[in-house]
Amino acid sequence: RWWGSPGSPTPSPSTRASRTSSRRITLYERPHLQGACKVVSEETNLAYGYFNDRVASHVVQRGVWLLYQHPNRGGWHCLAWPGERVDDYGAQLHFQARLSHLRPLRPGRPTVTAQLLWDQKRIEAEREVLVDEIVGVNETESEQALAAGSTREYSTTLWQSFRFSNATSLRAGLSFTLAVEASNVFTVQKDRSESCTRRERSEVALPAKVPPRTQLTIHVLRKEVTLSVPVLLTITQNEAVRTEMGEYRSVSGTNVCATSVPG
Repeated sequence: RWWGSPGSPTPSPSTRASRTSSRRITLYERPHLQGACKVVSEETNLAYGYFNDRVASHVVQRGVWLLYQHPNRGGWHCLAWPGERVDDYGAQLHFQARLSHLRPLRPGRPTVTAQLLWDQKRIEAEREVLVDEIVGVNETESEQALAAGSTREYSTTLWQSFRFSNATSLRAGLSFTLAVEASNVFTVQKDRSESCTRRERSEVALPAKVPPRTQLTIHVLRKEVTLSVPVLLTITQNEAVRTEMGEYRSVSGTNVCATSVPG
Protein backbone atom coordinates (compact mmCIF):
# COMPACT_ATOMS: atom_id res chain seq x y z
CA ARG A 1 0.00 0.00 0.00
CA TRP A 2 1.22 3.52 -0.78
CA TRP A 3 0.58 6.44 1.54
CA GLY A 4 1.20 10.13 0.92
CA SER A 5 1.20 13.24 3.00
CA PRO A 6 -0.39 16.59 2.14
CA GLY A 7 1.49 18.28 -0.66
CA SER A 8 3.32 15.15 -1.83
CA PRO A 9 2.94 14.17 -5.51
CA THR A 10 0.30 11.61 -6.25
CA PRO A 11 1.29 8.64 -8.43
CA SER A 12 -0.32 8.27 -11.82
CA PRO A 13 0.31 5.11 -13.88
CA SER A 14 -0.27 7.10 -17.06
CA THR A 15 -2.00 10.06 -18.62
CA ARG A 16 -4.19 7.91 -20.83
CA ALA A 17 -7.89 8.47 -20.35
CA SER A 18 -9.95 5.59 -19.02
CA ARG A 19 -13.56 4.68 -19.42
CA THR A 20 -16.01 4.97 -16.55
CA SER A 21 -16.97 1.31 -17.02
CA SER A 22 -13.42 0.29 -16.12
CA ARG A 23 -13.54 1.99 -12.68
CA ARG A 24 -15.66 0.97 -9.70
CA ILE A 25 -15.31 0.94 -5.92
CA THR A 26 -17.99 0.20 -3.31
CA LEU A 27 -17.83 2.05 0.02
CA TYR A 28 -19.48 0.72 3.20
CA GLU A 29 -20.63 2.57 6.28
CA ARG A 30 -19.48 -0.12 8.72
CA PRO A 31 -16.55 -2.56 8.91
CA HIS A 32 -16.64 -5.90 7.09
CA LEU A 33 -18.64 -4.47 4.21
CA GLN A 34 -21.71 -3.91 6.33
CA GLY A 35 -24.29 -1.13 6.58
CA ALA A 36 -25.21 1.39 3.93
CA CYS A 37 -23.09 1.27 0.78
CA LYS A 38 -22.23 3.61 -2.06
CA VAL A 39 -20.95 2.57 -5.50
CA VAL A 40 -18.53 5.09 -7.05
CA SER A 41 -17.28 5.07 -10.65
CA GLU A 42 -15.84 8.58 -11.00
CA GLU A 43 -14.11 11.26 -8.94
CA THR A 44 -16.36 12.07 -6.00
CA ASN A 45 -16.29 14.68 -3.23
CA LEU A 46 -18.07 13.17 -0.23
CA ALA A 47 -18.01 16.39 1.81
CA TYR A 48 -21.67 17.27 1.34
CA GLY A 49 -23.18 13.80 1.45
CA TYR A 50 -24.07 11.11 3.95
CA PHE A 51 -20.80 9.21 3.54
CA ASN A 52 -18.42 12.04 4.44
CA ASP A 53 -16.16 10.79 7.28
CA ARG A 54 -18.34 7.69 7.64
CA VAL A 55 -16.69 5.05 5.40
CA ALA A 56 -15.33 2.08 7.38
CA SER A 57 -14.60 -0.52 4.67
CA HIS A 58 -14.48 -0.94 0.89
CA VAL A 59 -14.02 -3.33 -1.98
CA VAL A 60 -12.49 -2.33 -5.33
CA GLN A 61 -14.14 -3.93 -8.33
CA ARG A 62 -12.14 -2.20 -11.07
CA GLY A 63 -9.44 0.42 -11.40
CA VAL A 64 -6.89 2.01 -9.06
CA TRP A 65 -8.29 4.58 -6.63
CA LEU A 66 -6.78 7.36 -4.56
CA LEU A 67 -8.51 7.97 -1.23
CA TYR A 68 -8.19 11.38 0.48
CA GLN A 69 -8.63 12.50 4.06
CA HIS A 70 -10.10 15.92 3.14
CA PRO A 71 -12.33 17.26 0.34
CA ASN A 72 -10.87 18.48 -2.93
CA ARG A 73 -7.95 16.00 -2.84
CA GLY A 74 -6.67 17.29 0.48
CA GLY A 75 -4.89 15.74 3.44
CA TRP A 76 -3.41 12.29 3.73
CA HIS A 77 -4.15 9.87 0.93
CA CYS A 78 -3.63 6.21 0.05
CA LEU A 79 -4.02 3.89 -2.92
CA ALA A 80 -6.65 1.18 -3.35
CA TRP A 81 -5.91 -1.52 -5.94
CA PRO A 82 -8.15 -3.65 -8.22
CA GLY A 83 -9.65 -6.59 -6.36
CA GLU A 84 -8.68 -5.16 -2.97
CA ARG A 85 -10.98 -5.69 0.00
CA VAL A 86 -10.41 -3.66 3.17
CA ASP A 87 -12.66 -4.88 5.96
CA ASP A 88 -11.76 -2.33 8.61
CA TYR A 89 -10.38 1.15 7.91
CA GLY A 90 -9.41 1.57 11.56
CA ALA A 91 -7.36 -1.62 11.90
CA GLN A 92 -5.93 -1.78 8.37
CA LEU A 93 -5.61 1.83 7.23
CA HIS A 94 -5.88 3.97 10.38
CA PHE A 95 -8.39 5.84 8.23
CA GLN A 96 -11.58 5.17 10.18
CA ALA A 97 -14.27 7.82 9.52
CA ARG A 98 -11.78 10.05 7.70
CA LEU A 99 -12.54 9.55 3.98
CA SER A 100 -13.87 12.71 2.30
CA HIS A 101 -12.75 12.48 -1.34
CA LEU A 102 -11.74 9.80 -3.83
CA ARG A 103 -10.80 9.57 -7.46
CA PRO A 104 -9.75 6.88 -9.93
CA LEU A 105 -6.28 7.02 -11.44
CA ARG A 106 -5.96 6.83 -15.17
CA PRO A 107 -4.88 3.35 -16.24
CA GLY A 108 -1.23 2.83 -17.08
CA ARG A 109 -0.22 1.77 -20.57
CA PRO A 110 -0.56 -2.00 -20.79
CA THR A 111 2.39 -4.23 -21.55
CA VAL A 112 1.80 -7.23 -23.78
CA THR A 113 3.73 -10.47 -24.10
CA ALA A 114 2.89 -12.83 -26.95
CA GLN A 115 3.29 -16.61 -26.99
CA LEU A 116 2.90 -18.56 -30.24
CA LEU A 117 1.13 -21.86 -29.60
CA TRP A 118 3.03 -23.90 -32.19
CA ASP A 119 1.50 -27.19 -31.07
CA GLN A 120 -1.85 -25.84 -32.38
CA LYS A 121 -0.63 -24.56 -35.75
CA ARG A 122 -2.65 -25.31 -38.88
CA ILE A 123 -1.12 -25.67 -42.34
CA GLU A 124 -3.81 -24.30 -44.62
CA ALA A 125 -2.14 -24.69 -48.00
CA GLU A 126 1.06 -25.97 -49.62
CA ARG A 127 2.17 -25.66 -53.22
CA GLU A 128 5.30 -25.70 -55.35
CA VAL A 129 5.87 -22.86 -57.80
CA LEU A 130 8.25 -23.16 -60.75
CA VAL A 131 10.48 -20.08 -60.65
CA ASP A 132 13.13 -21.10 -63.20
CA GLU A 133 13.92 -23.75 -65.77
CA ILE A 134 17.49 -24.39 -66.96
CA VAL A 135 18.29 -26.72 -69.85
CA GLY A 136 21.75 -28.14 -70.44
CA VAL A 137 22.58 -30.27 -73.51
CA ASN A 138 25.68 -32.46 -73.77
CA GLU A 139 26.17 -33.95 -77.26
CA THR A 140 29.67 -35.23 -76.56
CA GLU A 141 30.86 -38.60 -75.32
CA SER A 142 32.18 -37.20 -72.04
CA GLU A 143 30.66 -35.51 -69.04
CA GLN A 144 30.46 -31.72 -69.38
CA ALA A 145 30.15 -28.88 -66.88
CA LEU A 146 26.83 -27.07 -66.81
CA ALA A 147 27.21 -23.77 -68.63
CA ALA A 148 24.85 -22.03 -66.20
CA GLY A 149 27.32 -22.46 -63.33
CA SER A 150 27.00 -24.35 -60.08
CA THR A 151 24.80 -21.82 -58.16
CA ARG A 152 22.18 -19.15 -58.76
CA GLU A 153 20.47 -16.59 -56.57
CA TYR A 154 16.70 -16.27 -56.29
CA SER A 155 14.47 -13.93 -54.30
CA THR A 156 12.33 -15.33 -51.50
CA THR A 157 9.32 -13.79 -49.75
CA LEU A 158 7.75 -14.14 -46.32
CA TRP A 159 4.40 -12.41 -45.75
CA GLN A 160 3.11 -12.42 -42.16
CA SER A 161 0.27 -10.81 -40.27
CA PHE A 162 -1.40 -10.72 -36.88
CA ARG A 163 -5.15 -10.68 -36.33
CA PHE A 164 -6.70 -9.50 -33.05
CA SER A 165 -9.87 -11.06 -31.70
CA ASN A 166 -13.11 -9.15 -32.26
CA ALA A 167 -13.40 -8.67 -28.50
CA THR A 168 -9.88 -7.28 -27.99
CA SER A 169 -9.49 -4.64 -25.30
CA LEU A 170 -6.23 -3.28 -26.75
CA ARG A 171 -6.26 0.19 -28.25
CA ALA A 172 -4.79 1.54 -31.46
CA GLY A 173 -1.09 2.25 -31.37
CA LEU A 174 -0.15 -0.35 -28.77
CA SER A 175 2.76 -2.50 -29.96
CA PHE A 176 4.43 -5.78 -29.03
CA THR A 177 6.76 -8.31 -30.65
CA LEU A 178 6.24 -11.85 -31.89
CA ALA A 179 9.40 -13.98 -31.76
CA VAL A 180 8.58 -16.30 -34.67
CA GLU A 181 12.14 -17.61 -34.79
CA ALA A 182 15.60 -16.37 -33.88
CA SER A 183 16.01 -14.46 -37.15
CA ASN A 184 12.40 -13.34 -37.44
CA VAL A 185 11.00 -10.99 -34.80
CA PHE A 186 7.73 -9.50 -36.04
CA THR A 187 6.63 -6.20 -34.46
CA VAL A 188 2.85 -5.71 -34.31
CA GLN A 189 1.30 -2.27 -33.80
CA LYS A 190 -2.47 -2.32 -33.48
CA ASP A 191 -4.37 -0.64 -36.34
CA ARG A 192 -1.11 0.63 -37.86
CA SER A 193 1.27 -2.22 -38.62
CA GLU A 194 -0.33 -5.64 -38.42
CA SER A 195 1.35 -7.21 -41.46
CA CYS A 196 4.73 -7.11 -43.16
CA THR A 197 6.61 -8.62 -46.09
CA ARG A 198 10.24 -9.74 -45.94
CA ARG A 199 12.28 -10.24 -49.12
CA GLU A 200 15.63 -11.97 -49.14
CA ARG A 201 18.05 -13.64 -51.54
CA SER A 202 18.65 -17.38 -51.49
CA GLU A 203 21.52 -19.17 -53.23
CA VAL A 204 20.57 -22.47 -54.83
CA ALA A 205 23.07 -25.18 -55.78
CA LEU A 206 22.64 -26.61 -59.29
CA PRO A 207 23.83 -29.94 -60.66
CA ALA A 208 27.40 -29.27 -61.83
CA LYS A 209 27.73 -31.89 -64.58
CA VAL A 210 25.71 -33.04 -67.58
CA PRO A 211 26.16 -36.74 -68.49
CA PRO A 212 27.29 -37.71 -72.04
CA ARG A 213 24.68 -37.53 -74.81
CA THR A 214 22.13 -36.09 -72.40
CA GLN A 215 19.76 -33.17 -72.20
CA LEU A 216 19.43 -32.15 -68.58
CA THR A 217 16.50 -30.00 -67.46
CA ILE A 218 16.71 -28.32 -64.08
CA HIS A 219 13.56 -27.09 -62.36
CA VAL A 220 14.00 -24.49 -59.64
CA LEU A 221 10.98 -24.73 -57.32
CA ARG A 222 9.80 -22.50 -54.52
CA LYS A 223 7.66 -24.16 -51.85
CA GLU A 224 4.95 -21.87 -50.53
CA VAL A 225 3.30 -22.74 -47.21
CA THR A 226 0.31 -20.92 -45.71
CA LEU A 227 -0.14 -21.49 -42.00
CA SER A 228 -1.90 -20.01 -38.97
CA VAL A 229 -0.89 -20.23 -35.32
CA PRO A 230 -2.96 -19.21 -32.26
CA VAL A 231 -1.26 -16.59 -30.11
CA LEU A 232 -1.81 -16.15 -26.38
CA LEU A 233 -1.53 -12.48 -25.37
CA THR A 234 -0.84 -11.75 -21.70
CA ILE A 235 -1.73 -8.14 -20.85
CA THR A 236 -0.47 -6.51 -17.67
CA GLN A 237 -1.91 -3.17 -16.57
CA ASN A 238 -1.83 -1.57 -13.13
CA GLU A 239 -0.75 -4.92 -11.62
CA ALA A 240 -3.83 -6.62 -13.09
CA VAL A 241 -3.24 -9.44 -15.56
CA ARG A 242 -5.62 -10.65 -18.23
CA THR A 243 -5.30 -12.75 -21.36
CA GLU A 244 -6.82 -12.83 -24.81
CA MET A 245 -6.22 -14.72 -28.02
CA GLY A 246 -5.01 -13.62 -31.43
CA GLU A 247 -3.79 -15.33 -34.60
CA TYR A 248 -0.50 -15.25 -36.48
CA ARG A 249 -0.66 -16.01 -40.21
CA SER A 250 2.12 -16.37 -42.74
CA VAL A 251 2.69 -17.26 -46.36
CA SER A 252 6.25 -18.45 -46.60
CA GLY A 253 8.09 -18.78 -49.90
CA THR A 254 11.58 -19.03 -48.46
CA ASN A 255 12.33 -22.64 -49.38
CA VAL A 256 13.86 -22.79 -52.89
CA CYS A 257 15.46 -25.92 -54.31
CA ALA A 258 16.62 -27.35 -57.67
CA THR A 259 15.73 -30.74 -59.09
CA SER A 260 17.10 -32.30 -62.28
CA VAL A 261 14.95 -34.03 -64.88
CA PRO A 262 17.12 -36.10 -67.29
CA GLY A 263 16.04 -35.85 -70.91
